[in-house]
Parts: sequence; C-alpha cells; structure tokens
Amino acid sequence: MKSTTTGTVAAVGTITIDEKGCITAFDEVAVRLFGYESAEVVGKNVSVLMPEPYHSQHDDYLARYHQTANPHIIGKGREVTGQRKDGSLFPVWLAVNKVTFGDQHLFVGCIVDLSDLKATEASLSRSTEMTRAILDTAVNPIITIDAKGLIRTVNPATERLFGYTASETIGQNVKILMPMPYREEHDHYLSRYLQEGNPRVIGVGREVSAQRKDGSIVPIHLSVGAMQINGEPMFVGIISDLTEQKRHEAELQDKRAAEAGSRAKSAFLAHMSHEIRTPMNAIIGFTELVLQDKTLSPQTMQHVDTIHGSAKALLTIINDILDVSRLEAGKYKLERIAFNLPNMITDTVELMHQRAAEKDLMIGIEYDSRLPLRVMGDPTRLRQVMLNLLSNAVKFTNEGAVRVVIRATEQADLVLFEVLDTGIGMSEAEVAKIFEPFTQADNSISRRFGGTGLGTTICKQIIDLMGGHIWLESKLGVGTSVFFTIHLPEAEPGVTCLYEEARTLNEAFIPPRLFNVLLVEDVENNAYLATIRLRQAGHVVEWARNGFEAVAANQKGDYDIILMDVMMPEMDGLEATRLIRQSETGSDLHMPIIALTASVMKEDEAKYLDAGMDAIAAKPIEFDQLFSLMEKLVPPEKGHTNNAIMLSVPGNKEVDLTPLDAVADYTKAIRNWGDIYAYIKALTNFSRQQTLDADTMQHLLLQHPDDVEPARSVAHALKGLAGNLSLKQVAELAIKIDMYLKNRQRDAAITLLPSLKQALHEASDAIQSLHVPGDWERVLKEFDQVVVQDLFRQLAVALDQLNPDKTEPVMKQLAEYVRSSDMAAINNYIERFDFRGAKEELKKLEQELLSNRRSG
Repeated sequence: MKSTTTGTVAAVGTITIDEKGCITAFDEVAVRLFGYESAEVVGKNVSVLMPEPYHSQHDDYLARYHQTANPHIIGKGREVTGQRKDGSLFPVWLAVNKVTFGDQHLFVGCIVDLSDLKATEASLSRSTEMTRAILDTAVNPIITIDAKGLIRTVNPATERLFGYTASETIGQNVKILMPMPYREEHDHYLSRYLQEGNPRVIGVGREVSAQRKDGSIVPIHLSVGAMQINGEPMFVGIISDLTEQKRHEAELQDKRAAEAGSRAKSAFLAHMSHEIRTPMNAIIGFTELVLQDKTLSPQTMQHVDTIHGSAKALLTIINDILDVSRLEAGKYKLERIAFNLPNMITDTVELMHQRAAEKDLMIGIEYDSRLPLRVMGDPTRLRQVMLNLLSNAVKFTNEGAVRVVIRATEQADLVLFEVLDTGIGMSEAEVAKIFEPFTQADNSISRRFGGTGLGTTICKQIIDLMGGHIWLESKLGVGTSVFFTIHLPEAEPGVTCLYEEARTLNEAFIPPRLFNVLLVEDVENNAYLATIRLRQAGHVVEWARNGFEAVAANQKGDYDIILMDVMMPEMDGLEATRLIRQSETGSDLHMPIIALTASVMKEDEAKYLDAGMDAIAAKPIEFDQLFSLMEKLVPPEKGHTNNAIMLSVPGNKEVDLTPLDAVADYTKAIRNWGDIYAYIKALTNFSRQQTLDADTMQHLLLQHPDDVEPARSVAHALKGLAGNLSLKQVAELAIKIDMYLKNRQRDAAITLLPSLKQALHEASDAIQSLHVPGDWERVLKEFDQVVVQDLFRQLAVALDQLNPDKTEPVMKQLAEYVRSSDMAAINNYIERFDFRGAKEELKKLEQELLSNRRSG
C-alpha cells in the first residue's frame, strides 16, 4: 500500500487467528505496531488488540460469522481502531482473508498504521480551511481560472468589485470581466502561453482596465501566477482596484498645477503692483502739490481733485491685490508682540470717524470689562482686518450707526470681535460668496460703491493665518454683522506695549445697567446730542418730537424710562406727563420720568414734580449726572447688566477749532459731546437755523405786543442750544432774554436783541470759517432752494432713464445741500434698481424740505 503523502511503501503487519479468535501468528511488524512480543499474544484472543466496545463484541461477530457464513468483513478492507500494549489507541487499516489448511480454517489480517496519514489529512484540512478563510477575508479580489480560461473560483472581494455573484461567474470565461478590445484577444493570449510557454504576463503585475456587471469600466492592477493542480495548468489572478488611487493622483496633479499657477500669478501681481505703485505715488504726490496752488480756477481745482481721488482709489486697489498675492504666496508673517487692545481699536476707529461723520453715521466702540487691556498678538494685521470691515460698514450704510463690539468668550484667551452696521444688507446667496476673491454681493455694488471685492477675502485669509474664524450674518435692507474670533492671551505684567501712550477708556460714569429710553425733545440739535451720549453709553434710544408723540409712544413701546423736555409746541412735557400718569391709574405701573429743562427755579421744580415727574436734569445736561439719576430711578428688575466699557474716539487732530476761540468754549463742548464731528455738525446746523433768531424774536414781540410767550419759546430753545454748544456770549444773552420774557419785562428783553443779533452773526461767521478736511466742507454750504429744486428735477429725469450711472453725479451734488440721512431711502431704492420707489421717495423729500423752508 502506498502513502498518498510521502510516496513510500508503508509497513504491513500480519496477524493470524483461528476459528475461535485466538492468535496463532504475530509477525515483527505487528510487534512494532502493537508493542507486544509475539509470545505475549499468541494463543490469546485477538480482542486483546482492540479497545472497547470492539473488545467485548469481537467473539459475537466471529460466532455470527460461523453460524451464517456471512463474509461481512472477509475480503474487504476497512478503517478500525487498534489498542497498543500501553493502552494507547491508533487508527489502522484492516483487511481480512480466510485461509483453509485441510480441515483447519484460519483468518489472516493485514494491518497498516494510519497515524501518519491521518495527521497529514488533518494538516491538509486545516490548511484548506485557512486558505479559504484568507480568500474570503482578503481585501483584494482573487480569481482562479483553468487552461481554457474558465473561472474556477472567486472570493467575496471579487463579487464586490465586479457586481457578479460567484454562481454567475464560476464556469464562465474570464473575459466577461474585460472590456473591448481585451475581451476578444484574451483566448489568443492564453493559448499562445500554453503553446509557447512565454510568460509575458505571468509573474508580472500591470495596469489594465476591467468591466463590471453594469458595464462600467474600472482601472485595476493585475498580477497573474501559474501553477499545476494534479498535472493541470491553473492560473491565479490577484487584483487591486485603482479607482481611488487614480482620483488622488488627479487631485494631486490639479493641486500642483493650481499651486504652480498661483505662484506664477502671485509673482506677476507682486511685480506689476510694484511697477504701478511707483508712478501712482508720483501722481498722488504731485496732485497734492498742485492742490495747494490757490491761483487755480475752481474748475481746474475740481479736475485736479478728481485726479487725486481717483489715483488714491486706484492705489487702494493695487494694495489689495498685492496683499492677496502675498497671502497666497505665504509671505505674510505674523508678529507676536504686546499691545493695548482698546487703544489700538480706538485708534483704528478714529481713522474711519470722519467718513462716518460725513454720512451722519454714529460710530461707537464697546469693550468687555472682563477682557484684559494688554494682550499678545499682531496688532498690524488685526488693524488691517478692522479697517477693511469698518470701511465696508461705513461704505454700505446710509443712515443709522456702525458699532464695534469686543467681547470675552467662554474659552480662555479667545476674543470675539463684531462689526455691526445698519446698512443695505445682503441676501443669503450674497452672504454665501462674500469671502470669495474678486467677488462683491452683486454686480451693482462695484458700480455704486467701487472696490475690488478683495477686502473680505483679505480679512478671511488673515484671520485663518491667525488660527481664528470669521463669519457674517446679514439681512437685506436691515444691516450686516461681521464676527471673527482670534486668540489674544494677556500680556505679562510690566512688558512694554504698543498703543500705550493714549488713554481711551472712558473715565466718566459707566452705567451698571442699560435701558430702553424714550427721549422727548422738540429741538433737533438737543435731541441729537442726547441721543449720541445715550447711545455712546450703550442705551437704546427712541426720539419723540413733542408731547403727543410721547404719549402715543409710551402706550405702544416697552420703555424703562422717559427723558421729557418741558417746553414743546403742540403739547408740552407737563401735559404729556399728566396724561401718562392718568393712564397708570389703578395699576402698579409707574414709568420713571426725568424732566429736561433749562428752567430750574424753585417754583418751576415744584411745578414739574406736581405734574408727576420724578426728577429734574438741568440743561445744558451733565450726562454723568443724568446717567446716575437714571440708575437710581429705574426699578432693579428693569434694564440689563452692562459688561461693556464704552470707548471714546478722540477728535481728529487735523480739525482746527481755533476760529471758535472768541465765541465758544469748544474744549468743554467736545467733552460734553464726546464726538468732534457730531459737535461740528451741530454747530453747522446752528449756523444755518439759528442765525436769525434775534430778528425772529423781535418780529414776534412786535406782532404780539400783549403776548411774550411766542418770543420766549424761541429764546428758551436758543438758550438750551447755545449752552449745549458752549457758545458763551449767545448763551448768556439768551438766558437773560428768556428771564426777562418770563417776568414779562418785554422792553428789557428788546434792548438785548441787537447784542444777541451781533453775537449770533459772529458765531455763525466763526463756524463757517472752520476748515474741515475732506468732503466735510460741503456740509457748510448754505441751503439754496433754487439750486436744490433744480437738482431734484435733474434727479427725477435721471431716474426715468433707469440707469444708476446717470443718478450718481446728481446725488453727489445734492449731498452738498441735503443730509445723507434724508437721502438714505432714495439711495436704498437706487441700489436695488427700484427707480419707481426712488422717485416716490424723492417727491416726499422735496415736499418735506421745501415745506420746512417755507415755514421757517
């Protein structure tokens, strides 16, 4: 008998037994197999070589054979179990034959030890199971085919890659997995290999294309190996899916091409920007020199000024392009130095203050008191970001305010910056692309406002470089808020800081709480001052012009306190207060009301308190005292906690106020107003509207010889205005005249009117002689009704042409005579190409302005 594993002849043991089952012969091989010597077993029953249950059952088998003569095992081989002398069991192959010697019948058993064969089979079984497990769990598809190209086996990975089940592929030619032209050529390649033995693909990996069940083509790497199974040639293919690798290679190639293009573009932009900047600097410098020549005609001066402005605008665009190229090229390097954060922010906002004032915009800063003053970071890059965002906020806001808010966050050292405006706003689609380079909210923006659209892109790139995050929220027609966060850890004590020389933290009274305030004031300049100061402190303010409006607003609004002027037309503050108190009868409501008045005699104070007012603030208002009084009067459950320190923006050092030396204490006034441009605007309005007040009072006194109240109302308003503006002589004379008229001393008041007239003209002349840099000079133009009416007519014609380019020059001329806040609604309609709406607003504005002029 041959072993199927080793190919050697196995030893065969021979045992002979008689009819009773006793051993008669036991050869040497049997001795080795069972461990018994021949003498130990001869004569014993052969069952001694058998384990249970065969040991007990053997004699029964033998007896049954003799009785039935059934050759159940004779002449046949079978696998049984033998038992050695030491009791160990082992598998044996047993073949039994019957031998007859005369009357004696013997049985000869031939035995082969199957132990090695069984071990080999077990090893092969384990190997087969392991191989199957490896194939089933292999990530790579593995296929075996025969010499005819028929698929013999596939693993699950093959099913996943090609979309065929195993039953759909086994027995099929492997070329079903190939696209054309490989499909037609496959059998030819296989037969040529079998005939010639040329291993062109055997043992070599290569990249080919395969075809899935759904017909799609997939790039693969194929490695083919050849083998012999029972003399039959077989081939095994191992496959790797190259789809992801190809995608990554394509992306890498695109990225390298983009980086190369970006580097080339950046180098080109940097070079061209430098080449352009040199002549542009010369143009700007020499036009500034030409503008100093006072001998130029007004028209030539205007042309040169246009050249100068255009050159500066172009230089700004070039600088933006250069910044983008540097950022993309990775040439921006961040500093890490100590600087005073609130001072730096204040200094930055000051640069935009004039532009905001030109559009009648309020601009303020809130600084979280929980933040440190001195931090570590890059103030230059942070300043650049703030300037870009503030520039956009002012550019796209026609009325309202721009606010800068710096807040602490829950994360240590992480500071949140907000730049909020009440401008034209954006849609969701426009917000989505605002940080893309060379992109603006819509195509009309560049036409209306200019610019490259690079500002927000530069901001995002700088913030990203700082490891921060920037985002934007906006609502069309309502306004925009830009937020960004960056890490600014507190600087070590005693370290030298930039921006340390200025002191911008407001040392005045800081309100512990912030309130919703209803301000009732009929004089626009007085309301303007109070609104500025209240909002600078952080309060929310709504303005009512007289008692009627105050009563109506109180019924609708949710206010914490009312600041009520006393002397007003139509309904004064006393009557309005009485009506408010009547509305509170029978309820627990009590609205705190503070009287704002220039009359603070004892009898006047009693009258105010009797009307239901809670306290009195004298004009000119001392705002720190007013804020403290508000804090005392408003119940503890009202308002909300104020964590912000309001930063004051210093006046522009270029504004020369010395022409006011003889007529105003402007140092005191600026402290009171807290904003130099607001103060200048109020002076300008005073010059336009109050210069003829002495003549008006004289006319009223002559027209009403028995009634001094009409003239007194003018004197009273003038007293408050002049006091707020610190126009010393005008205020003193107005106070005396008001006192005389209050006491019915008509003749005494009249004797002071010439002096008041002279003081008013001197103040007006001084105000008009102010030289304010930039376009602010235009606010000093006298209102010319004929010119304004003609400009309104021109604008109406331009609006009919449905072209914003036609309206822009007319709007610029109107801005010299009409406040930008009055023009804001028209601007908003034009920006949205709603020319019909713009024309309706124009009609309203024309009627309002001309009506006011006629009534004045």
